[in-house]
Amino acid sequence: GGHRSSMAEEDACKTCGKGGILMLCETDNCTAQHHFFCLGYAFPLPLEEAWRCVACDGCPTAPEYDKTPAFKCVICFEEKPELEKVSVVGCDHQNDHICSRCMFVGLYERPKCPLCRRSASGVVQLATNQRSYLEQEGEEGADEVDGLPEEEEDEE
Repeated sequence: GGHRSSMAEEDACKTCGKGGILMLCETDNCTAQHHFFCLGYAFPLPLEEAWRCVACDGCPTAPEYDKTPAFKCVICFEEKPELEKVSVVGCDHQNDHICSRCMFVGLYERPKCPLCRRSASGVVQLATNQRSYLEQEGEEGADEVDGLPEEEEDEE
């Protein structure tokens, strides 16, 4: 159950060819992997929701969502729809908002909030409160993260 979001170095999106945090096809032996935004999703699917690529499943990729511009991303400066407004879990930047694409591309390079450098355990889609958690390998100097008891090691 549940597709994996993988961050291995050799992984590259089959749509754009760049690395990143990718959605992997659930079908055995299928190597399809894509950025959620290259597939037209506003936000990564929850891990418990299986995703199959078009070749395996034959279904159209992402559901349509309202693309009406609702905020300006402070990283790419583009007007983005409400469903693409995200925040690092635990952060509350009132007036500065980041789009899901910029957030996940940035977190792939460095798992910290682009605005305040708080250690990022996950991302929340502000319109729906849906969360996407990051798999983290080898945290050094992890900042405190609210409500996540598995991060006990305090390396100063």
